Amino acid sequence: MKKYLVLSALGLAFAASPVLAGDHGDDGGHKHKKGGHHGKMMDKMFEKDDLDGDGAISKEEFDKAGAARFDAMDGDKDGKVTKDEAKAHMEAKKAEWKKKKEEKAKAGSDDDKGSDDDDGPGDDDDDKTDD
Repeated sequence: MKKYLVLSALGLAFAASPVLAGDHGDDGGHKHKKGGHHGKMMDKMFEKDDLDGDGAISKEEFDKAGAARFDAMDGDKDGKVTKDEAKAHMEAKKAEWKKKKEEKAKAGSDDDKGSDDDDGPGDDDDDKTDD
């Protein structure tokens, strides 16, 4: 039963993540690019959950990741996740994602001020391009 709850919580977290991530724009968040934000989310999942770095998530790694997510959702640490705990967890994640998005947007707008020699992300080469 606990394994079912872990897998259910994990499925809920993955299914709700893109929806709760915030503003999706006028087109519902579909970037019409290969991979889009779902591809980035998958990349991040592999970076975090592929513990041995072999490019694949084993059942053991998957179970550890699911258990960690379950523990994060279990607010009172009683070994059960209630609807209220799940909702509170998702609201906290939504606020976290929104904050990260705002910080990223602010950092992007700060980078654009006073600089016309930007060669792309991470440009710190004082316009010594390798193009």
